[in-house]
Amino acid sequence: MAQLTSKHERAIVALLTARSVSSACKKTGIPRRTMENWLRDPDFANAYKRARHRVFNNAVGRLCQAANRATSTLIDGMRGKEITHMQRLCARDILTFARDGLSADIDLRITEIEARIEQLEGVNE
Repeated sequence: MAQLTSKHERAIVALLTARSVSSACKKTGIPRRTMENWLRDPDFANAYKRARHRVFNNAVGRLCQAANRATSTLIDGMRGKEITHMQRLCARDILTFARDGLSADIDLRITEIEARIEQLEGVNE
């Protein structure tokens, strides 16, 4: 499968938004066996992986944008301004999830770089 069709693209969107492969199949009308075959196809699997990565990066980006406000909330509390327990917890969670998301992205990039290096070493031998 070199070129993805519009049906493949709809399947990827459904996989990204549905709770399960079965739900994605029901949403799109694609038989489960077909969807499973597509998921085993390297081109489809790579396209799905890239789409998941874009969705994840968007979510991490939103957390990073919120990190400034979360930091301000914590600093305000440190300076004596009244902040609620929920505000403090949310601020802490935003900072934690943003950090973890960035770390996961870095880990993924390192893994991809290592795989490319191994590929190049195999070519040069």
